[in-house]
Order: sequence, then C-alpha cells, then structure tokens
Amino acid sequence: MPYCDSCEEELFSGTCARCQKSLGASSIQALDQQYHRDCFSCFKCSASLDDGFIDHEDQLYCENCYESIFSRPCTRCSKPLKSAFVNIPDGDKLYPFHPTCITCEVCSTSLLEVDFEQKGSHLFCLAHAKTEPAEPKKSDPKPASSAPADEKPKPKEAPKKKEDTCWACKKPLKNEEVKALDHKWHPDCFVCTKCKGSLDDGFIRRDDMPYCEPCVDALNAANKKQGSSDNCAACGKALSGKTVEVEDDEIYHKACFVCVGCGTNFDDCDFFSKNGKLYCEECHP
Repeated sequence: MPYCDSCEEELFSGTCARCQKSLGASSIQALDQQYHRDCFSCFKCSASLDDGFIDHEDQLYCENCYESIFSRPCTRCSKPLKSAFVNIPDGDKLYPFHPTCITCEVCSTSLLEVDFEQKGSHLFCLAHAKTEPAEPKKSDPKPASSAPADEKPKPKEAPKKKEDTCWACKKPLKNEEVKALDHKWHPDCFVCTKCKGSLDDGFIRRDDMPYCEPCVDALNAANKKQGSSDNCAACGKALSGKTVEVEDDEIYHKACFVCVGCGTNFDDCDFFSKNGKLYCEECHP
C-alpha cells in the first residue's frame, strides 16, 4: 500500500524512548532503545549525553548527576565517593572517607598506616589526640551604625522563598503535590519508574525510586532467571565489590541489601523474605 512521507514515518520509524513520539530520519540508539537527538539527554539535568552516560534502572544520567544522586559523600570533603573509599567505624556508625582524606584535622598528616584518635567523624594523630573537634566559627559582631540618630534604618527586604520543584520533571510545584521517598512530586509525575503506571494502590521502594509491585516482581524474576551467581538479586546488575549472600543462594550488592519498604540496611536487624522481596520487621506484610 502506498503512504505519504508523513504517515510512513509515523507508522514505521518507531518511537523515541524518552518522549514516546515518532522518530524521524535522525535518531540515536543506546541500550537497545532509540532516541530523538534532542531527547538523548541526562534524566536529571537534561545535558547532552554525546560524551557518555551511565544507565541506572533504564534511566540515562551524565556522570556528574549519577555521582551526586547515587554516590555517598566523603565525611571529610563532602565530595562524592567513587570506587575507592574507606569506612571507619565508630560504635554503630560507619564514616566513609576518600583514602586521601584520612588525615589529622590539625596537621593534615596521613593516618592510613598509623594509629590515630577518633572522636565521632573527627580524626587526629596521636600528637593532637587531646584536641577537641572545632566548633563552627561565630561571625564577628557588626560595628554600631554610623548613621545619624534621626535617620531611620531602611527596612530589609524579605528573602525570596525558594520555589519547590518536582523531583521527576524539575518543574515548579503548584497546588497539589505528593510527598514520598524524601522528595516532592507532581501527582502526574509520581508513577512507576519502569512502566510509568499509576501508584494509587501503593508502591515499593527500589534504589530510592518508586515501582509498582508487578514491575518489582518482573525485575526479581528476571534477576533469578539470569542467575544469582553473576547478578545482584535486587537490581539485576553484575556483582562487584562487597556482596551479601543469603539463603537460596541469593547474592546482593551490599548497597542493595535493604528493606524494599523503607530502605533500612539489614546489617543491624533481621529481615524477612516474601515473594522474592526483603522486608524489615516493621515493613513485613
């Protein structure tokens, strides 16, 4: 059957994975998906991904956004931790550091291969072990005004309130909003991360993103099908770094071994398994 150019493009060119509109003559393919060139951008900041991207749960991120969202900050410098970091325990808490940031707070001597004194998140060499952690500096008192006595001070302008934005689309929030996972969303934006379906009947937290129960079941089934010896039972990605093995030979990334309901790590509490998902005692259905 003959078609005009417009209809042929709409029927046979496929759709963009980002905007779901028909693809034209020029498109980009990545991870078995096709995108308009303008849609091939970071899920958070919308920057072009021509120089590379990182895939997380079928969402594409630039390296800077991926690190700011999913990487923990260093206790000393607050910059994102990448592959190499050291956890220093203090009681029940773990403080992560870049190796180069494990230094004395007073003299900056490296503490990697020597004994040191720890006071919470503060580290000191033995020579400065009696030093107390520095308190935030107080600002100097402002000098008295030199304005004439009969001159009235000018009223200060009230600071402009920062406008709240939706965590998904980054656009300003208006009258209605949904508060979930420590963020605010437009009601229309708070949907399943995978299928984009409604979450009116509830959601499950997975990698700090909302999913419907059928999609979580499908992801877990896919993980088991791929084999737990090579992939994490929670996120389905290749195992690397620290892992945790539980019953039924299921293996998890250390960061994925958490309650699907509240994100609590199971290092210090019991967990319960139901339908391939892990729960803490409070969230256990």
